[in-house]
Amino acid sequence: MAKVGILMPYPELKDLAESLVPNYPRITPMCIEYVVTSRIAARVQELADNGCELIVARGLHARIARSSSVIPVVEMRVSTQDLGILVRNLKSKLQTNPNAPGPCKIGIIGFSNMFHETDHLSEFLGIDISVYTARDIEQLSVMTDKAVEDGCSGVIGGEFASRRAAELGIPSMFLSMGEESMNEALNTASLLCYANDLRKRANVEMETMLTYMQSGVMQIGNTGLIQRVNRACAHLLGVMPRDLVGQDVRALLPDLKPQFLEDALLHGQETLAEVVIIHSTAVMLNIIPIQIDGVNDGAILTFQEEKEIIELDSKLRQEHFKRGYIPRFTFDYYFSENKAFATMLNQLKRISKYPTPVLLLGEPGVRKGILAQCIHNASLQKGAFISMDCSALHPDDLDTLLFGKFTTRRDERTLIEEAHGGTLYLMHIEAMAKETQYKMLHLLRGWYEHNGPNLPEVMDVRLIFSTEGNLKESVRKGEFRHDLYYALSVLQMRVPPLREQREDIPKWFETFMNTKEEKYGRTIQLTPDAIDFITNYDWPGNLDQMDNLCERLIVLERKRTIDRATLELHLEIPEADSEPQESGRTGTYHDPRAVALAEILRRNFGNREKTAAELGISKTTLWRRMKKYGIDREFTI
Repeated sequence: MAKVGILMPYPELKDLAESLVPNYPRITPMCIEYVVTSRIAARVQELADNGCELIVARGLHARIARSSSVIPVVEMRVSTQDLGILVRNLKSKLQTNPNAPGPCKIGIIGFSNMFHETDHLSEFLGIDISVYTARDIEQLSVMTDKAVEDGCSGVIGGEFASRRAAELGIPSMFLSMGEESMNEALNTASLLCYANDLRKRANVEMETMLTYMQSGVMQIGNTGLIQRVNRACAHLLGVMPRDLVGQDVRALLPDLKPQFLEDALLHGQETLAEVVIIHSTAVMLNIIPIQIDGVNDGAILTFQEEKEIIELDSKLRQEHFKRGYIPRFTFDYYFSENKAFATMLNQLKRISKYPTPVLLLGEPGVRKGILAQCIHNASLQKGAFISMDCSALHPDDLDTLLFGKFTTRRDERTLIEEAHGGTLYLMHIEAMAKETQYKMLHLLRGWYEHNGPNLPEVMDVRLIFSTEGNLKESVRKGEFRHDLYYALSVLQMRVPPLREQREDIPKWFETFMNTKEEKYGRTIQLTPDAIDFITNYDWPGNLDQMDNLCERLIVLERKRTIDRATLELHLEIPEADSEPQESGRTGTYHDPRAVALAEILRRNFGNREKTAAELGISKTTLWRRMKKYGIDREFTI
């Protein structure tokens, strides 16, 4: 509780304060005492030196206390009610005094901080009242003389005003304080004590938290001057905490880009997961602006050494590595002289810092999966990276893998649970069943609904989706939920095909070729006409096609120099005998097993449940065989 010094100008006020203070448990009085005016400044300083946090005083005492110390001061003012009682009593006294000159007029004399509202006292009490305020003690007698000159037949004031009124031979009333006035002052003091206690508690909690945090934390003002640092931050900078306060953060961190501070202090924008060098150590930096009622008021900087980051998640990463959940690629994998592609990469790098879901659009072979890995590795998600091709499974199996089974026990973790704290990447999302789409919409909104008796739970999963189809068209046909589509449309990025970035094609070809040459121990080179050909070729299979072509050349070509004709020959690969099959009786299947399966389906009039039962397999296995042999999943006779 706050320590309070209560200093009274008169002994009777001291007695009144002592009787009332016990009613205010939040006030811890260091003293309740009568102090003469000449001693007030020294006494306030003594209290401050002993830890006093609040002063309660009246009139001139309060003014002196305020000017001689930084301790907050509660000024005791005469309440309107107490002042009205004094005026009424003096009015009665004047009306019974036969020597009083003319009509009653009363002067109230004192310091401006001694009264509450007095503007309407004359109207309420039916008497002419004038208020005279003094700046110092000497003026109190002067103001009393002025009141008499103005025709006041009596005055209300303190010791000096009452003494001067007696000398002038006019009635006076001593400006004392009643119980109501004292309670008003003590109630105000109690509220300030409560606020002070809350502030102290918050500060202690904050200081304790900051002191024992392993990450460095720094608070700066709008000018960039350091206001507070914790022990970890001071240790990182190699300076004592007390020596850091007041310094300019830009001088301490010369590697810090000025733009980051400007974004936070002027525009209220966060900077997350940027790396700065402090004493030859790579440190991850976050800058979070402080905003009060929409106005920027400095920023919080946090620092974490990369070594600590690696140690913190090393065990988790080892477990994920065993399960194959560690992505290999970062944004360093990419290079581009193409403006559109470079812009897309920069946007993805920025998006990576936030847990917002991302939808990647693009043709087959543009390597959307590698971009998904890059997003994960650049994000703050340190958990697993799990990918799943939605088109590779029967819709029921996909739903089970993602959301579990309708069982009372949870023996196995779902892919979403495995991805908790990490990233789940789903390819070909247009293949999801409507029921799975509905659950995915809820997951995007933060709730994971396991297929079972469990209640929805919060799941921290970064979601990345990709598609090669036209989702908008799927929505129009009723194949894809419109609400899920709009939820995914917030941050969708189109990955440009290779033909739209021709300036990068030779470099990509060289990169893939170098990898294959190192793998197989062979070296080949392209003629100028071959380089011109690959630059102008449309690459319908994009990077995947180019990567496969490079491996084909290294493995099959005996020549060390590859010309245009050789490239054209290898690009004219005959298509496999897999023309689209029509459903029903017109389907043609060259594999005997496919023919047998089609015959059983026809015999069962396309009923997959009966067909699966006849073969002694599950419906899921039947669906996989139909897909393998190219039999339409909607097969009917």
